[in-house]
Amino acid sequence: MRHFILTFFLLITANVILAQSADSLTSCGFILGSYSYPGEYIPADLKICAVSVSDSTATYCTTIMNRKNFTYKMKLPTGEYFVYAETKDITDKAYYSEFVLCGMKANCPCHKKIIVKVIAQKKTKNINPTDWYHNGIIE
Repeated sequence: MRHFILTFFLLITANVILAQSADSLTSCGFILGSYSYPGEYIPADLKICAVSVSDSTATYCTTIMNRKNFTYKMKLPTGEYFVYAETKDITDKAYYSEFVLCGMKANCPCHKKIIVKVIAQKKTKNINPTDWYHNGIIE
């Protein structure tokens, strides 16, 4: 009888864990992009972060990046985010902004942060937090 109860308990527990794992996979998506740094090297502490638009306390960061190709991939819960790069070397963050989409040229005046939508089980590409040039002006 004990063996039956133990087996039953283990099966129920395994099913709950599998259901939670499957649910967490279906409620997450990915953002991918490239990063840069305005210097001759990429700081070792550089990280890419995403902060929820609706809850600024919900911030997710990664330091797992392809340092040869200057790319990253981050798994996030579904929602809307502002994406940025940061390092201790510079006090400002480099956001994914209108300036980035404009080509980061001198005639691109807007540094407005772009809302990135993370959709379940989808990859959102070309999210490049590279606007290090906003001089503190982020609209």
